Parts: sequence; C-alpha cells; structure tokens
Amino acid sequence: MRHRSENIMDSGIIDSGNFGSTLARHLTALEHKVAIVNSRGPASLARVAAETSATAAPVEQTARAQDVVLIAVPDAAVPRRK
Repeated sequence: MRHRSENIMDSGIIDSGNFGSTLARHLTALEHKVAIVNSRGPASLARVAAETSATAAPVEQTARAQDVVLIAVPDAAVPRRK
C-alpha cells in the first residue's frame, strides 16, 4: 500500500483532446496532481476538470508542473519551418 504523500506526480497536460483528457483521467485516478490547458482557455475545460478532478489552468501554470509536462497537440497544430 503506498502512502498518499509518496509518489504523487505534479503533471501538466497541454491540450485536452482525446489523448490529453484520457491521460488526465488515468493520472487523477492514481491520485496524481494534474493541471490541464487547451487553446480555448481554462473556462472551456470545466467538464473535463469536473470529471477528472484535474485543475483547468492557464498555460503558464500548467507548464510549471514539477514532475512532467506532456504536450499532446495534434501534429497538424505544430508549426513547420520552411
């Protein structure tokens, strides 16, 4: 049995699409601390936050996660150099 204060990750997930919101569900089910963000802002994440107990946060807060930051944006959203 693990102690609640041990092994808790502070995670940030940038983008809350299918992959990001599924990951938030899995991490919060394991009692990890999760902040999520998308391009539409924290208010648009109310449902996902309520379902997962993740925190809908601005990108600056999400990117400051202590243990891991996952960028889960679609490949098409990544700017390309010409």
